[in-house]
Amino acid sequence: MNFISYRSHEDTGFVGEAKIKIILLQEDPVKFFEIYGNGIFLSKEELKDYIKSRERWGHRKKKRKLWMAIELEDVRKYDKPVKPKRFVPVGGQYP
Repeated sequence: MNFISYRSHEDTGFVGEAKIKIILLQEDPVKFFEIYGNGIFLSKEELKDYIKSRERWGHRKKKRKLWMAIELEDVRKYDKPVKPKRFVPVGGQYP
């Protein structure tokens, strides 16, 4: 399965792609650091700040959802953005 990156500001369009190697789900997002070390989009401090901000907005009371990590391989950035042939909604484009 492929993962396509889309830029929604300035020179919009598809800007790169990668193959999805694995999708991991965890109840505790800190466990991703045990698996990937510092190879994660956020630092541990940024993650902790994000979790605190969610609690401030009342997300602690709701049923907790699983956290997702998507491990990519063969990442490739396009030389120029590729314009989609049709509108792409926020949720993505499906074949």
